[in-house]
Amino acid sequence: MGEPVVGSATRSVRRARATLFAALCVAVPSCSSLFEAQDATLLIEVYTRETTMPWPRDGHSEVTLVNSLDDPRGFAGLELEIVGAGGPRVTFMAADFTDADNERTFRVPDSGEMTVSARLTQEDRVVAEGTGSWTLEPKVEWELTVSRAPVPPSERYWYTMDDIGKANPPCYWFWCFRIWRFPVTDSAANYEHEALWLTLYRVHPDECADVCP
Repeated sequence: MGEPVVGSATRSVRRARATLFAALCVAVPSCSSLFEAQDATLLIEVYTRETTMPWPRDGHSEVTLVNSLDDPRGFAGLELEIVGAGGPRVTFMAADFTDADNERTFRVPDSGEMTVSARLTQEDRVVAEGTGSWTLEPKVEWELTVSRAPVPPSERYWYTMDDIGKANPPCYWFWCFRIWRFPVTDSAANYEHEALWLTLYRVHPDECADVCP
């Protein structure tokens, strides 16, 4: 079966511990006052790996993911808006993720609600959009992976047509906490069932993760 391709959850979580809050300071000069925070962090990563994906899972065909940050039929029109626990709204565009890792990491509060709104435009038209929210926790290292695909890359070995028919499909991969699906309009889709996905991972440094005693 091979190793499932995830939003670099394991790699990114380790890097998040090392870099923590530096990345956002480059994009937002006033990052020190971005959120009143304790130990929790949020890493946002855009999945831009050029790859093909077998789909549907029980068929014999595959699709090519179109997810380049400068491709109008990929992520060129991406916009993310983050707000949490009374903090200011922070907006990221595709150009904010054009570094080597396609990601940003910053502190978030230890409690309250975090909301992310995602929008994808193409030729000045909104082709996919939606909002997801979750409750923050102390110490948790959150990772939000944004992908444009028929299924989230981390879930491709398990998902069926029944799963992608849900607005909040189930999680199967390690650390996965919640998934949101926002369909791409038929006129803008590169292939059938293409969607904008937000996959949220939850890692607590004091809790068992994938290898447990």
